[in-house]
Amino acid sequence: MGPFVQSEVEKRAHRAAYARQRRADGKEKDRRPCRPAKAREFRKRQPVLSYLADIKSKYGVTAEDYVRMLEQQGGGCAICGTSSFAGKNVRAPLTVDHDHKTERVRGLLCPSCNIGLGGFKDIPEMLIRAAAYLRASE
Repeated sequence: MGPFVQSEVEKRAHRAAYARQRRADGKEKDRRPCRPAKAREFRKRQPVLSYLADIKSKYGVTAEDYVRMLEQQGGGCAICGTSSFAGKNVRAPLTVDHDHKTERVRGLLCPSCNIGLGGFKDIPEMLIRAAAYLRASE
């Protein structure tokens, strides 16, 4: 075995020692190791449930809210109208767009439109100038 390979006993002892670390004032900290591997496994097995849980915790958008917004937008991106399952990213068919200043949810966007808005820093004047630039080159 190499120097960085640990046996299961060594791993358990390390985890137990880590969980019993003490703070500067002498009181014990409860520091349990996180479980990123289990989270990754769940995301792989249940991508839609995982995405719905993410948008609920980040934006307060429930599955019912998501479906309602999708129906209000005609089943696609609020900007380009792309169908929610047209892209390769099945985990996030349409992303939840929100105002970064107010945190208010605006709608559902395809990844391309969401990245595009982010590139213009959500400044409408920049988008208008970009549209004028494109029209001038036609």
